[in-house]
Amino acid sequence: MKNKVSLANAGFALFLLFFALEPLLCKWDAYWYALCGLAVVLGVVLVAGIVGIFRRKVSTDDCMEAIKKHSPACFVFCLLGAALSYVYDEQMFYFWIFMVVLEGSDFVARLFKKA
Repeated sequence: MKNKVSLANAGFALFLLFFALEPLLCKWDAYWYALCGLAVVLGVVLVAGIVGIFRRKVSTDDCMEAIKKHSPACFVFCLLGAALSYVYDEQMFYFWIFMVVLEGSDFVARLFKKA
C-alpha cells in the first residue's frame, strides 16, 4: 500500500508543477486537457484514499511518510509558481506566496522535530 500512497503524492506534486507552469503553458489546449485530466484522476484517488483510511486499509503513517518524501519537491514547485506568477501573471502571486508559507512552515517544523 505504501507504493500506491507514494504514487498518489507524486501525482499531486506533478499537478502542483503543472499548475506552477500555467503562465508559460496556458496557450496550448493540450496543457488544459492534461491539467483537467490529472485533476479528475487525482480527485478520484483522493476520495479513494479517504475511504481507505476510514476503512483502515491505508495507514496514516504511510501517508505521512509519502508526504515527507515529496515535501521538498512541492516546496520548490511553490517557489517556481511564485516566481513565474510574479513575472507573468500577478493575479496568482498571493496564492503562491500562501502556498510557499504553508510548505515552508511544514518543512521548518519537520526540521525542528528532528532536532
